[in-house]
Amino acid sequence: MSSNYYLAMRGSTGVSTTTYSTANRALAVGGAAMIIGAASGLAQGIAQARDGSMTGQQVAVHTAKEALGTGLAVAAGASVASALSMRGALGIAGMIAVGAAVKYTWDQSMSRDLLCKSASAAEEKPAKTTEKKPAPKAAK
Repeated sequence: MSSNYYLAMRGSTGVSTTTYSTANRALAVGGAAMIIGAASGLAQGIAQARDGSMTGQQVAVHTAKEALGTGLAVAAGASVASALSMRGALGIAGMIAVGAAVKYTWDQSMSRDLLCKSASAAEEKPAKTTEKKPAPKAAK
């Protein structure tokens, strides 16, 4: 029996087996990792919202960013390890290496994207000046 066969459930016709592809396994593991990433991002966001450094909307964006990044990183790591038939310690090391690279890239691209958006928003809004306008001339 191949490692692609797992017992799914026992039905009225007996025990059935289902074949799961590498993509299906990666999506399942990535989906579970998204939940963990969302919990981690929310915990960080709540702490920052309590001290006033984040608004509720920023907490929501941060939570979604962490959830997607973690899910993508774990799914990519699991997919590569499975595709290369890595097992045991080698599989875990492969997942960690690929997952860390994907998460690092995700975080860098998200921070760059957010910096670009904030810079373009700052360019669109004129900066407030502290210069006083000259007083209107009094009529004689």
